Amino acid sequence: MIGLGTLINTALVVAGGIAGMLFGRFITPRLHDGLMKATALSGRFVGLSCALGGLFSVAGCKLVRGRYAMLTGAGLGNNTFLPIRLANKT
Repeated sequence: MIGLGTLINTALVVAGGIAGMLFGRFITPRLHDGLMKATALSGRFVGLSCALGGLFSVAGCKLVRGRYAMLTGAGLGNNTFLPIRLANKT
């Protein structure tokens, strides 16, 4: 069935939100902080693995695709002061 994963994911997100609303007051601030950090770290890991998974391809001993993608992204991000803009929004 097409879209079954999306339906399951949506149902679990809603169930987690309801559980958080009902039982969130029983979680200590230290545990809450640890859970937030673990969630952020795992989200970054998944995002990086997806982003870097198809970025590079090697044929023989030569880099075929994505030669300058990381360099361009880093250069644009640093030269447009994007981290400073994002830090000032909070």
